[in-house]
Amino acid sequence: MEVKGLASLQAKLKRLQPSPADLAVVVGTGAKPIENDAKERAPYEFGQLKRDIHTEVKTSSTGATALIGNSKLVPYAIYQELGTSKIPARAYLRGALSSQQGRVIADMSAAVSALIKKRT
Repeated sequence: MEVKGLASLQAKLKRLQPSPADLAVVVGTGAKPIENDAKERAPYEFGQLKRDIHTEVKTSSTGATALIGNSKLVPYAIYQELGTSKIPARAYLRGALSSQQGRVIADMSAAVSALIKKRT
């Protein structure tokens, strides 16, 4: 999936020379709308699937990554997302990612702008 505006945002971040903590804030800010939307879209019977959706931000020397999804506490999450031969896919995670692309870029851009203001 392509996210429009991401290359420009990455170039701005590179010029800032952000710390790992700065990257974690920017990436976490972008991940939050996806997590919230996924929780709204998650199939609901007992609520465990919805409650288990979380975001984990990992940083390294080359950047930061957000992992959004369910833990191993809800092993049936994959079957809800992708479907099986007996149940249709209920793509709550992919649907959230797709629908929130514009907001993610806007929120991350705002976080980068806040970093720039903080440093000047």
